[in-house]
Amino acid sequence: MPFEKISPVILARYPFLSYTRKYINEKKITLESVLHEFAFSSSREQGKKRVLESVKEGKITNKPFLSETECISEIISYVVARMIVSCINDSYLIKRYSLAESVLANDRLSKEPAENIVGVANELEIDLVLCDGDLFTVHFTDFLKYSSEFRDPKWKLTNQDIRMGRVYLDKEKCVRLLQNAIKEKFEKELPLPVTEEITNSLRPMITEVNKVLEERKKEFKTEALKGADITKLPPCMKRLLSMMEAGMNLPHTARFALTAFLHKIGMSSEEILNLFSKSPDFDPALARYQIEHITGVTSGVEYSPPECKTMKTYGNCYDEDELCKKSWMTSPFYYYKIKMKERGKRGQSSQVQKNK
Repeated sequence: MPFEKISPVILARYPFLSYTRKYINEKKITLESVLHEFAFSSSREQGKKRVLESVKEGKITNKPFLSETECISEIISYVVARMIVSCINDSYLIKRYSLAESVLANDRLSKEPAENIVGVANELEIDLVLCDGDLFTVHFTDFLKYSSEFRDPKWKLTNQDIRMGRVYLDKEKCVRLLQNAIKEKFEKELPLPVTEEITNSLRPMITEVNKVLEERKKEFKTEALKGADITKLPPCMKRLLSMMEAGMNLPHTARFALTAFLHKIGMSSEEILNLFSKSPDFDPALARYQIEHITGVTSGVEYSPPECKTMKTYGNCYDEDELCKKSWMTSPFYYYKIKMKERGKRGQSSQVQKNK
């Protein structure tokens, strides 16, 4: 059931609730005051910080609210953060910000009484019911909708306690499911329509965030692929890396292909693990197990990267170029070898010219 009574503290913790707009209107807080009034200068700075933390850390600092004024400031910081993200309108930023807001909500929900968790779920139009104590039930369609991208076997429908079409969840799993629902809500809503007034008023903050954003992207590309030449990667692997960079969850077949390929071109298990840590649903223990199994550390068998026909079968073949279309091109790794040989020949040719 929805919240019977909702406090400013609840709205500050979960500013994405529909009640928030009504509360702001009741306080007679206008867009103009949010953008220009000195009273909200701290909130604007907090809004910028919210976005910067999302980009840098993938999470937003959780802090308590000791007064209604602090609750209002938190809500306005959320409003400003969404404006900044919408003005920049970058898919990577939207993914990072959505993830960070959902992680913050998870942290807060995990400390809530069960009734408040149900209230947030119902606001998200999720059919969640409190069963007993900290045991919840959710309709199996909602469970499937928001758990489909999870790779841990514990999330498979066949491994759940299902009765009469409802899945029974403990508090931890329930909150994790809601985190994914919140992330999807943000991703669908952003970017918001923004006016010229909003863009001009927030321009210094937009510029600062943009700078950090570009540095983050550059850092990902240069550090994640140490020892490999990213310009020589086949289009399919470039696309999978771009998806990873954007914070998207890759299907199991794509993760297997990427792991086996990166290992084959010389990346260590630790380097691959660091790369996968960008994933929204990153589980260090599970990821390490899967990577070390594929690379032969624990299994004793080093799995080869899939061939092109297998990549196509599982929908992991993207952006074919002319080299991909050659009749003799059989695998992404063979593509990389050909490109690296071409680079070596060009390097030798350049050296000969210098020696003349």
